[in-house]
Amino acid sequence: MIVARQVINAQICQDYARSPWLLHCDADEFLIQTRYVMRQLSMLPQGVSVIKLPVWERCFVGDIPLNRVFEGYCRGPVLAPAATYGAALAARLTRGMAAYAGCKSITRVAAGLSIGIHDSFRDGPGSVADRRDPVGRKMLHLPQIVHVDGLTPHHAVAKMIDRDADIPPDKRAVIMSPARSAQISALSGRSNDPTQYFHGLRQVSSQAFAALEAREAIMPMPVDPAAAAIRRWPQSAPIFYPAAFDRIMRTQLDGGWRRSA
Repeated sequence: MIVARQVINAQICQDYARSPWLLHCDADEFLIQTRYVMRQLSMLPQGVSVIKLPVWERCFVGDIPLNRVFEGYCRGPVLAPAATYGAALAARLTRGMAAYAGCKSITRVAAGLSIGIHDSFRDGPGSVADRRDPVGRKMLHLPQIVHVDGLTPHHAVAKMIDRDADIPPDKRAVIMSPARSAQISALSGRSNDPTQYFHGLRQVSSQAFAALEAREAIMPMPVDPAAAAIRRWPQSAPIFYPAAFDRIMRTQLDGGWRRSA
């Protein structure tokens, strides 16, 4: 499964790391406020081996069209999400997030911990070693990672269909929220229109936007990887237009996409 591959890759990186710290995040997650994070790492006492980074996810406000695949807004998790999104939509989200409402972590390499998807432990979560010698952790309380989770709606749906093929239903309860598992199941049977279903999860209404603003839980997308790529490789500009990207994704979806991530 993809989660097993991620853990193995992280451990191999730690074994060969030259840096004192290792950030474990996905290819569609982007570290922001880098100087702040580095300053926090420099001030940590030796007893702290893991720093936890809150993750926000990309969302879409109203019907504003995207000119580039990384545009949009980012939202954070909220308590009592039904008050923001309504009971029906909130039931399909996890604390108001379509993907996950947790954190990613940066781990001190010298601590020799087992690096997981969202945290690091001594010999795995709940182990005797971990209980006997708890890992020192520090949580940052500002959004530090932006999760794009699909460059376009078609791409996001392709990833979800891929997860259905990669992660057996009996394993999902261990590694993902009930809401995320239900999303994958809803798309696997092809009974729902994929892009409409995705927009239903990620589109933020004007009322929800106002509620998120009041909670300081939404912001314009703070990073633009497309602009950085175009500066370095000007010939890459066409692939960052959503329509061009989706022409490829539509073909893949129609043919039963696998291994999209």
